[in-house]
Amino acid sequence: MLTQRSLNIVLYSQEQTRNKIAVIIHKISLVMSNSCSAKKRKQNASGANQQRVTNHCSCPIVYLNVGGANRNIRRSLLNDLCTLSGNPIVCDVLLGDAHWSEVPTTTDSDGTVRIYLDRNPDAFDDLLQYIEYRKLFLEELIDKNGEDGTRLKRLGLECDFFTVETLSADVEDVKDKFVFGESVFFRADGWFSIAGQNVLRDGEVVGWRWGKVSGNQSLASSSNESMKPAIAEVKTTGTYLALFSLHSVAVYAFAPTHRDKEEHDEFCHLCVFHEHLTSTECGCWTYPLIRCGAFDYRTDTEVRHNHPLLFTAACVEPISLRKGNQLYCSHGEGGQTLSATRRIGDLVRVHSEFSDKAECAHFMTLIRVFGAESVAKWNVTWDGDHNDEPSTVKWTACKNGCSTGKNISPVASLDSEDNTKIRFKKAGYYLLIGRIAARLKKNHVFESNHPAVQLEIHASDGTPLQIDPEVISYLCGSKVCDQPYNNMMSDYGPVNDVVYAERDSYVCARALRGACFSPHGTVPSTDEKIPTQSLSVMRLDPSMAVDRYRIEFQDVLTLEWAIGGVDNSQIDNLSLFTIVESRWAVLKAKRDCQCFVIGSLSSRMGSIASLKINDEPVVYSQLCKDSGRGSHCLSGIIHLDEGDFIELCCSEEDRMWSSTCNCGHLAFVALGS
Repeated sequence: MLTQRSLNIVLYSQEQTRNKIAVIIHKISLVMSNSCSAKKRKQNASGANQQRVTNHCSCPIVYLNVGGANRNIRRSLLNDLCTLSGNPIVCDVLLGDAHWSEVPTTTDSDGTVRIYLDRNPDAFDDLLQYIEYRKLFLEELIDKNGEDGTRLKRLGLECDFFTVETLSADVEDVKDKFVFGESVFFRADGWFSIAGQNVLRDGEVVGWRWGKVSGNQSLASSSNESMKPAIAEVKTTGTYLALFSLHSVAVYAFAPTHRDKEEHDEFCHLCVFHEHLTSTECGCWTYPLIRCGAFDYRTDTEVRHNHPLLFTAACVEPISLRKGNQLYCSHGEGGQTLSATRRIGDLVRVHSEFSDKAECAHFMTLIRVFGAESVAKWNVTWDGDHNDEPSTVKWTACKNGCSTGKNISPVASLDSEDNTKIRFKKAGYYLLIGRIAARLKKNHVFESNHPAVQLEIHASDGTPLQIDPEVISYLCGSKVCDQPYNNMMSDYGPVNDVVYAERDSYVCARALRGACFSPHGTVPSTDEKIPTQSLSVMRLDPSMAVDRYRIEFQDVLTLEWAIGGVDNSQIDNLSLFTIVESRWAVLKAKRDCQCFVIGSLSSRMGSIASLKINDEPVVYSQLCKDSGRGSHCLSGIIHLDEGDFIELCCSEEDRMWSSTCNCGHLAFVALGS
């Protein structure tokens, strides 16, 4: 029998064994628990990763397999496709994989689930490019002749599958741009202007300087002191309409065979100023962008010096500018020794009738042209003797135009069989800007009808649509008409107008009743300076509001609505102004607006003209008394509040009007947002 001591030893051993077993079980339990936790954490991590790569409806990226090619597409882009598409498969894609039970899917090695689209991946890529960039992308797929390429046809099939119905209209618009040219657009924040500013001494005006700045100074700004004599620096590269006016003195004209291109210019000019000359720049301190002026044909030098003929050298031209260009204005010196620019500036200060408002006669405004690739420009060409007396202008393509080199057609073209006609490619409103020069014929005998130059718009069959009869005018009794024939005589008239043109209609210029065109400023040029006779054509975007008024003289100046392309029943809906019947040549603004105004007034209405807003002058124009007979050029940017009055005024003391007639026009283009 076991003793009590032996029994106690056995019991103790059993208890120790049980304790060891309990410890082992506890350890196994801990290991198993940790293993389960790790597995759970791994499963959770795997689930999180799976959520990251699956197509949940909240994910910004949608994962597709398009014809065997993986595509990761922005959800926002597919939302745009869904908006345009009538195919339900696009909606299924956007709903996420929870709704993909009825559509085929593929799974990548990393667990990414992709919906499968049985489409050509390249064609689908083009579809998405079209959805994002629309007409801009289509320009790559349509050749310059407007023909459909293979990719465009393939894109058409893709749009058919996804029922995207906007393609046809967009393609037609792009083809329209290539075949008929692109319309231009002007914005309310797309202009800059610098103007004269009066210099006061003891409260009196003693002169003026450039310095009154307005408009968007991210396009250009006043030049800093170190860049004198430049007046402005270009900040944004682009094509601009330059509205230029400089109060100056008429000078004697160079002979037609003159060849001085280095030191003198008979015209005032707006130019690029070079602070430092380089081998890549022209050999002068300045390179002219615009040249315009008037001539003094009096033969007595002393008379010209003591009694100068003041005028505003004013014009509108499209010009291409680069960031960093320094712009500079200069007076013309001409074929006489009138001293230099400072001498002319002194004469202007002494004799000016506009000394109280320098900013109305001295200004340079740049209006950014959006859609400038289709601006068409021509110069007048002269292929005969300088003594020839043509009655029609011949045009040739301008070599320094505004084209950007893209395969986009200009909005108008020279007639293939008659270079006196420029044809419009599409019906619409067009902006015509330029200048032409004329003179009197040798041995001309004045009769009852005065010599003149007129601009004509004709339908394709020759039917007259619009005539501006007073681009340049001569009237018997003016001193210039009593002078003997002089083959240097050239009078410039502005072609500044907004016209409505039918498709395939054409514009031409004709000299009538003893007037003829002048070789001055034509191509080829004898003095190698940029030509001054030109015509630029722009088709205005249909979204832009336009308005136009014919100026007539019936004992007093009157205005008549004359926009073209619409009938008088639409005046109330389309016009920007109402004509104030109780006042002469006054318009009243119907609404707040910012406008580009452009127009001309016959010289026969007097040598001084002005535009006023609420009796405050905004634009002054002066022509040479008893010398040149070109027309007033009236242009500028104006701000109008509803109810404001805009008035056209002219001098009466030297008016030479003998009958009721059309004597000019004012056109307005409202700047867009």
